[in-house]
Amino acid sequence: MASSLFAETVSLSSLDLKQMTAGWNVAKADLGIMGSPLSMHGVKFVHGVGTHATSNFRVNVNGAVERFTAKVGVDDTAGSQGSVEFVVMGDGRILWRSGVLKGGEPARAVDVNLVGVRTLELRVTDGGDGESNDHADWADATIEMNAGAPAPVALPPYETFG
Repeated sequence: MASSLFAETVSLSSLDLKQMTAGWNVAKADLGIMGSPLSMHGVKFVHGVGTHATSNFRVNVNGAVERFTAKVGVDDTAGSQGSVEFVVMGDGRILWRSGVLKGGEPARAVDVNLVGVRTLELRVTDGGDGESNDHADWADATIEMNAGAPAPVALPPYETFG
């Protein structure tokens, strides 16, 4: 457990977001998909990533990772519209699902143990009803790496086999 005392925290918004897919527009560092500050249920967040369903982001964490934390939900720019589901995967296995979240609802906390995971994948689905107004926020999103571990690296959104 002592390793977590000296862990290094990496903000999701500091990674290469050009590798993140978005159903509309492009993922934005520290802003919602519409370019305004991240905000869910009236609560503003300084750091995070704004995207739009459907979205996929893969990160190589080299098995040197402790956990992933965030606050997730539909950005206030969608009003009471929009519905999304956030999914956190590790090495192809689902580790956490938010369930369907709708516009106007409070952010849901994410805290996922990633010990031993080599590839972290963050997905946003359309909640089963199409992508209209699916403004999705990964607010305060951080990856806690082991001390001295190499920095996480964004990967192309889909695994390729050559």
